[in-house]
Amino acid sequence: MHRNTIILIAILSFSIAIRLVTVYLPHIENDEVIYQTLAEKITKNIWDYSLRGTQILNQLPKAQYDYPIFRHPPLFIWFIALASMIFGPHFQILIPIVFGALIIWVTYLIAKKLYSDKEGLIAGVILCFCPILYFVSGKIWIETLFTFLTALSFYLLIIAADKRKMIWFAVSGLVFGLSLLAKYTSLGVLPAFIYYIARKKFPIKTLFPFSMSFLMAASFIILPWIFYYHKNMGINIYVNQFRTTPELLNMFPFCKMSMERPFYFYFTMPFLTAPIYLFSLISSYIFIKDKKDLTLPIWAVSF
Repeated sequence: MHRNTIILIAILSFSIAIRLVTVYLPHIENDEVIYQTLAEKITKNIWDYSLRGTQILNQLPKAQYDYPIFRHPPLFIWFIALASMIFGPHFQILIPIVFGALIIWVTYLIAKKLYSDKEGLIAGVILCFCPILYFVSGKIWIETLFTFLTALSFYLLIIAADKRKMIWFAVSGLVFGLSLLAKYTSLGVLPAFIYYIARKKFPIKTLFPFSMSFLMAASFIILPWIFYYHKNMGINIYVNQFRTTPELLNMFPFCKMSMERPFYFYFTMPFLTAPIYLFSLISSYIFIKDKKDLTLPIWAVSF
């Protein structure tokens, strides 16, 4: 086995090992309880994807949660429901833990593909100790699943651009559709996708079918859910579920605090939480200056 492969396996194994302690911790944060409740309901009835008839609904603002269909797409709930059926409800946390490790793996693959094996391993080590990823992958939250799928879709797009074969664009689109089926905010990385393909300077006669294969594959995954949701809920209700209401702010001081944060909070907090990422800004500047390539900063910002 190649030395770098052994190092990568060690990084991934260590990333899982330091997160396994969360199996023994209580997962009683609000969203965690919501997702666990939904998973319990769909194991009994796959179509019962709502919080109605549950105890937790009495502790939530009705304007955001009292609907016949839950607001987020169901892929993550399907995963933790499956984990619950196989290993038991106590081990639902394994889903975020495993996908947290897979994020490190796909980051290594992207860095290796764009730069080198060395950069891939360095990126993997840094991400293994990233406090943000460590925190999120220790919660029964959606984030690690849709982050992995989004990053994997980008990696497959890189392969598609190199091979210039429609099937690879379709596979990338399928995975991107799955990321949307986890959380719609995957759409935020599309600028990076578009920029990377634009840099490859495809002829129009090939760019159009390649793009359509990606979009059609993604649509094949996400459109049935969107159709089902809006058929049962209507168009405006989804927006209403995310509106800030006095009831929401009164029940959850954290939401009120979030609303009062300045717009730049989420752009500065990662660097305050993990100062090592400041070095990435320097690296990005040098790379842009030398290579005239914006892939790295556009991916980082959109991601």
